[in-house]
Amino acid sequence: MAQVNLLTNFSSDELRKIFREEIEIALKTQNEKRRESIPNGFLTRKTVASLFSISLNTLDKYCGLGYLQAYEIGSRILFKESEIENSLIPIKNFDRLKKNDSCHS
Repeated sequence: MAQVNLLTNFSSDELRKIFREEIEIALKTQNEKRRESIPNGFLTRKTVASLFSISLNTLDKYCGLGYLQAYEIGSRILFKESEIENSLIPIKNFDRLKKNDSCHS
């Protein structure tokens, strides 16, 4: 039986495009499955960092200082959504903080 080489019908640019598209589809599917595996009421590190507009390093620092409590589930680090909300501390004298902040700008 004759062996057919289908790859010769494509240019190298076309093959790169096909592989790139297939890899993107596979990664998107994998990310969707990972998101589905997060229990309700939990948030990922990336989500929490985004909510606070901070880097992942700063988030890790806040955990180390005890400001936030992280949980390990398998190989994932997650945060309880309710605890994130409860970790926020009310500011009693916001005007004073704004004035002090403007002095350092």
